[in-house]
Amino acid sequence: MLLTAKHLEGCSDKTIRYYRCNIEKMLDTINIPVIKITTEMLRKYLVEYQTINNCGKVTIDNIRRSLSTFFSWLEEEDYIIKSPMKRIHKVKTAVIVKDTIPDEKIEILRDNCNNLRDRAMIDFLLSTGIRVGELVRLNIDDIDFSERECVVYGKGDKERKAYFDAKTKIHLLNYIESRTDNNIALFVSLNKQHSRLTESGVEL
Repeated sequence: MLLTAKHLEGCSDKTIRYYRCNIEKMLDTINIPVIKITTEMLRKYLVEYQTINNCGKVTIDNIRRSLSTFFSWLEEEDYIIKSPMKRIHKVKTAVIVKDTIPDEKIEILRDNCNNLRDRAMIDFLLSTGIRVGELVRLNIDDIDFSERECVVYGKGDKERKAYFDAKTKIHLLNYIESRTDNNIALFVSLNKQHSRLTESGVEL
């Protein structure tokens, strides 16, 4: 099935659980065979889901992406003739302009990195745009290197996906491969305990 295929592609367990949750909720709600599900049914489902759960456009678009992947896979495997998600386009979200860090300061930060962890951490924060509090809660298993994405939990445990660039992927893999500890945390302290890094331990 799709989830097995995603596992073979290298998706993390957390990403696979995210797919499963979104797909199962949709199937349980619409409650008819997938071959009979139409575009209008899916549009109605997404609108009602957003209204009932009072969730934002980013969350809805992530759900749309999961369902689109599911139906595209069904089409590719000849379970259905055409994906009903093809006419449901990306949800437009407001562009929030954040204060940017000057290029010179970014390069100074990178130049001052004297270990693989700090270089990977700075690139990860800059590339994904996630908060420090979200960063320190991530586990290695939360990272999907094949898709260059991760599922993060923000305020109120709202989950969303964040994406990182190819350079960050390389630095992150180099850091992880250099570690000798067994901690599941994505970033750990440099002392002998190798404990999960805390917000106060992240000094930029």
